[in-house]
Amino acid sequence: MIYDYIILATMAFVQNFSNGYNARTRNSADVSHHFKWSLIANSVWFISFAVIMRNIWQSVLNGNLVSLLVVLVIYTVSTSCGSVCAMWWQLKTEEGLRRVGARKDGE
Repeated sequence: MIYDYIILATMAFVQNFSNGYNARTRNSADVSHHFKWSLIANSVWFISFAVIMRNIWQSVLNGNLVSLLVVLVIYTVSTSCGSVCAMWWQLKTEEGLRRVGARKDGE
């Protein structure tokens, strides 16, 4: 069961990291960079959705409310950390057309 929680935490973190990255690239002037992160974010979302649903379904089938609450807490904390880490990383690494608010036409 602990391995399921570790996998859930990892997938939730990666899910929101990639989603946060994707959201910020949407506001840049680099379409190919946004396309890459869009593919990554949506692929990770699909896989993590299956992992999340498996954890929730197991808790429901077992009638284990504590396990369901643990899944909720792990998911919420991990996705929040993923989102914040993505923003932190991008603030350190964004350059040129990849910066939020950048425009190709020089405006």
